[in-house]
Amino acid sequence: WNYTKKLINWYLYWHSIIYSSKAHSLYKPGIYWQESTKRSVREIRLKGLSEFRSSSSNIGTSYADNFIIDRRISLKYASFYKRFIYSILYKFPRFSFMQDSQVLLTKKFLESYKDMRSMYANANPIIINLLSKFSIDFNTLRFGCDDTVCIKGVTYSHIYLEMLSRIDFLSNFCDFSQAKSFVELGGGFGSFAHLILELFPNIQNYYLVDISPNLYVANSYLKSFFGESVYDYMSIKSMSELPFADDNSRRIYCLPPWQIKKIPKLSIDLFHNASSFVEMPKISVENYASIIEKFLSKSGQILLQSYDNFNLDNTFHPDNLPSYFRRFKFKSLRNSQLFKPSVRDYYYISEKI
Repeated sequence: WNYTKKLINWYLYWHSIIYSSKAHSLYKPGIYWQESTKRSVREIRLKGLSEFRSSSSNIGTSYADNFIIDRRISLKYASFYKRFIYSILYKFPRFSFMQDSQVLLTKKFLESYKDMRSMYANANPIIINLLSKFSIDFNTLRFGCDDTVCIKGVTYSHIYLEMLSRIDFLSNFCDFSQAKSFVELGGGFGSFAHLILELFPNIQNYYLVDISPNLYVANSYLKSFFGESVYDYMSIKSMSELPFADDNSRRIYCLPPWQIKKIPKLSIDLFHNASSFVEMPKISVENYASIIEKFLSKSGQILLQSYDNFNLDNTFHPDNLPSYFRRFKFKSLRNSQLFKPSVRDYYYISEKI
């Protein structure tokens, strides 16, 4: 069975990669993502996903929560030119010794940093109150997570706590507990989807949309928690419209971007995008906005979030985001990150029509 499962996963992975290469340019990775997707493909081919959230992996760099401690790991999956240059350098013992010393020192600093962050969390009433408000009684560390925080003897994923804070902030402007359908565009490795689905069992229809190979990673991650409730690319590619769960069942769809039009019209209660819109070509954002306006229900809301300290060379200013959704009025807000209060993210939340 394990061998058969492996074959299925490889078929799903390669099929999604081949089809994404043939997709319309509107649905392909922009300049911001082109290099990281190529690197991720190379590493998945060679290593698989078992530890993709650990510091020994570069699969999720840019969208997962792994620390980068040893740059030599990424060189294994770099272009031939880079591998050739570094193979020559590593023939010199002193160069290798310097790299080994740097890695050992970085690991010590990292462990000290994690200890101090845990001390901060245990003494922070905002974080303690957040965990009393939302029950995190499920595994947040699967697939080798080592970006952790220990609070009152329980170890949590740091990124889950940051996302929990985001959900808490957004809850002031929308009611997650009443939603039955949710679309997330740019779902990364699936952590936000996992968190939402665990906290709000009322959400029966979840659509995670992302580019390959990120989607392959998210699909595998969510399947490890929700099993057959997750519908992957192969199971829906021949459908013209995705079935809507309106009983007690749950449907979690992992969609490549060009399948977003399969979401039923006027069916979605909440749409969420975190950061990826500003990393896309503007023409792609315009295309997505026109599709989103069609599948949102009459009382549906749009929840947009983006980071501070952005680089205008390869992204655009998040304040431009509301202009792409012409039928909606937005509240523009700022909110501090949980562990870095000086860093304030951008939020744009549509008002109900």
